[in-house]
Amino acid sequence: MALVVPATASSDDLVSSNENPSSNPIPGSSAASYIHVCGRKDPNPGDCILRNVENLKSKICEGIPELSVEPLEPLYIDKIDVISADNVKIFFADVYISHLCNFEVKYFHSDLEKKHFDVNLLFKRIDINMTHNMNITKLFGLTVDLKGKEIHITSDNVLAKAGIDLNVVNKNDKVYVSNINLDIDIKEYEADPSSYSKEESILTYGVGNSFIGNNQPQMLMVLKPVLEDAVSKQIFRLANAIVKQFTYDELFPDRT
Repeated sequence: MALVVPATASSDDLVSSNENPSSNPIPGSSAASYIHVCGRKDPNPGDCILRNVENLKSKICEGIPELSVEPLEPLYIDKIDVISADNVKIFFADVYISHLCNFEVKYFHSDLEKKHFDVNLLFKRIDINMTHNMNITKLFGLTVDLKGKEIHITSDNVLAKAGIDLNVVNKNDKVYVSNINLDIDIKEYEADPSSYSKEESILTYGVGNSFIGNNQPQMLMVLKPVLEDAVSKQIFRLANAIVKQFTYDELFPDRT
């Protein structure tokens, strides 16, 4: 399932109307050291854009304090609800996702006329650390109660496809990212449910261990959209913190 992240702020929120389009050209910009212009008449504009992506890799991980952009890693999600019913409550909490910066660009296509970009990424490994919480009442007349069980999940060679759209504010030619469509494909994972102690009740241990280790399709159905949403929003914030400094002609001048 792909997730479309709308421009939650208006273009006026992203780009102040009283900014002078030429007040912050790339040579004097906070992002000047890692963003370089890519001419619209360049026969291979995608190569130039990809070099900018490579330049940004470390910045994505470290964050960009001068632009008030927090580090991508570890990506934090406070809670993921799995089931929330009267007698069944299952959720993950304190979710930390790492290794998102260790990626390769496998495919890239730019359409500067439509201001649209398609990119396929390969994440070599994604690590997820979280706690598992489960409360089930009236299960065979018994209660299953798990609180704060630590789980470590890893998945290798995770593919992601993203479509990114730029928009331009006509009154000052400033640029902002309007949409990100992200589809993350996790085929399988390895789980370490060692925090489920056999010293607990057989029912509690069996239900908890089985839910994580033997329920991969259902687990991935839960994790996939949440991961897509969190990563998309962070990319959205990062991209707009950078591109909103420039006019479209500063980023993509009408030359080679």
